[in-house]
Amino acid sequence: MTYPNEAAGISSVCSKINIPYLISFIIENNSKLPNGDTLETAIEKVDEHIKTNNLTPPLMYGVNCAYPTYIGKAMTEKIRGKLLFARGNPSKLCLEERDNLT
Repeated sequence: MTYPNEAAGISSVCSKINIPYLISFIIENNSKLPNGDTLETAIEKVDEHIKTNNLTPPLMYGVNCAYPTYIGKAMTEKIRGKLLFARGNPSKLCLEERDNLT
């Protein structure tokens, strides 16, 4: 997901229909989400939405489609226990640059 609001929406829907889910964010080559949020901030926003609305939390958080170095830079001690998977991408290009390749 590219924005915390998308993840909040998924948490609302999945909680309403009672299915387990996970949240995975895309980060850019600056180690932030496309909207400029840090990974920590994005997770905090989703967690706050879940708490405020008494929703079921995700099974885990993750990062996908990001160069491994960018994932490492996005990690903080605060989210280390929540971020349970990373799916790397071999490209150092940002999302827009990759989109323009085709």
